[in-house]
Amino acid sequence: MAQNEPNPFTRLTHVRLTAPQSAPWRFTIYSITGRRVWEDSGVAPTGTTQLSWDGRDMDHRRCAPGVYLYRVELAGHRVTRRMALIP
Repeated sequence: MAQNEPNPFTRLTHVRLTAPQSAPWRFTIYSITGRRVWEDSGVAPTGTTQLSWDGRDMDHRRCAPGVYLYRVELAGHRVTRRMALIP
């Protein structure tokens, strides 16, 4: 799983992941305080998949600028990284 691009971002960021075989994934965004802000899930086909976040919460409101954590879970693996949303 790659670092999100671009980082920092203003409107939209992407994370690419590569699955050796079709597998379920979960993409979760957390505030720096650990509050879950947004989540999506699905099934990745074999190969590369691009996940995206538009800087909005589950109620479709723009999130405040700041540092966020994202976690990608794929086929039993978890990766957590930081990203920055700027105005």
